[in-house]
Amino acid sequence: WAHPRGWEVDYPIVDDEDVTEEMIRDHNLVLIGPPSSNLLTRRWNDRLPITIDDDTIHLGSRAYSAVQAGAVFVAPNPDADEQALLVIAGPSPLGTWRSLCLPDILPDYVVIDEGIDGARNQWAAGGTGGEYLEAGFFGMDWSLPAAPPE
Repeated sequence: WAHPRGWEVDYPIVDDEDVTEEMIRDHNLVLIGPPSSNLLTRRWNDRLPITIDDDTIHLGSRAYSAVQAGAVFVAPNPDADEQALLVIAGPSPLGTWRSLCLPDILPDYVVIDEGIDGARNQWAAGGTGGEYLEAGFFGMDWSLPAAPPE
């Protein structure tokens, strides 16, 4: 995640225990790991549009409990209105790891499992690439669609 293929980026990698309130206030953050293993994901889990518990990813009333399920989504930082979060997490380590198979272009949120494998090194998923369990865009108020997008 620190060195994505085809991108030249230079940003600090900081352990969740070492993130300061100043960093939270002044920076966009990438959170890797579910609430059970990341203090910041745990801190904000109940205030994010997608939540994760020990075995399930929740999108409102929809839930995904596949063994290798993972979610990747952007959301506003609940404690810093001007900053955003990118959350990469699954209930299990394998669900989080599956994010490495994502294509280059993503909507606001995706829920994945092992079916995403075919999208690795592709521009987008679907067709001949991997498939999402669910993917879509949040409303202007960061709300989820009432039903999964078709």
